[in-house]
Amino acid sequence: MAISNRERTIKEIARKLYLREDVVSDVLEEFQEVAIRALLEEGSFKWQNFFSIKAREYSGYTTVHGEVPRQSRLTVRLAESLRDRFRASQRNEAVSEAKKPAVDPEIWNPLLDDDD
Repeated sequence: MAISNRERTIKEIARKLYLREDVVSDVLEEFQEVAIRALLEEGSFKWQNFFSIKAREYSGYTTVHGEVPRQSRLTVRLAESLRDRFRASQRNEAVSEAKKPAVDPEIWNPLLDDDD
C-alpha cells in the first residue's frame, strides 16, 4: 500500500526537525482544526507565502431547467511565489531569488546541522 502525502509529510518533518512522528502528527492535526474553525467562523484562512481559502457568495440565476439558488463556494488561491516556482519547474527554468519563498530549506535551521 502506498504511503499517503500526509504520512510522507509527517515523516519528513519529523526527520528534519528531530521530532517524534506522533508530535508532528498532533501539531498538523491541530493546524487543520484551526484552519477549519477559521473558515467556518470567519469565512477565510490565509497561510502567508503558501495559500489562502475564502468563502465567496455566488448569486442565483434562472435557466430553462429551473432556478439555481444563491450559494457559497470555497476558493483556494496559491501564493504568487509558489505559482511562479511551479511554472518555472514545468518549463525547467531557474527561479529568481526575489520570487523564492521566505524559507529556504538549505538555510532553514543551522542549529540542527550535524556539522558540530
